[in-house]
Amino acid sequence: MATSIRGCFSAFRHLERLVSRSFIHTQSLAYAKKMVGGKMMGQAMEKVRLEVETDAEKLAKYCCGANILTSGSDPEIKPDSEYPQWLWELRTDRKPLDITELDENDIRYWRRLRSVTIKRKNRMLGVERIKK
Repeated sequence: MATSIRGCFSAFRHLERLVSRSFIHTQSLAYAKKMVGGKMMGQAMEKVRLEVETDAEKLAKYCCGANILTSGSDPEIKPDSEYPQWLWELRTDRKPLDITELDENDIRYWRRLRSVTIKRKNRMLGVERIKK
């Protein structure tokens, strides 16, 4: 009985080695570029340095850097009356809204309440550890 179990284990180990070797072999074939001296062969990418616009008149009339096409020019800045009203109401502050500013029927309120409660609980646990 012991020899048959030992034979099963050795067969299993042999299969395991075969599978791991074939996996390593297929994985090594996935590389696209050749490694030479620890560095990948291929052309080095040069960083594109964009010029900074310093002309004050151009900065006041055009939205510099907004042109994503290779040809063409930057869009001209229009008067405020031609833009939609919601554009002027967008929040540009990076801080999250205070919980008092949110509506209780909104999911954002409950998510914010949960995160505030977790932060307060963790702060209190830290104070309790210091006191001990």
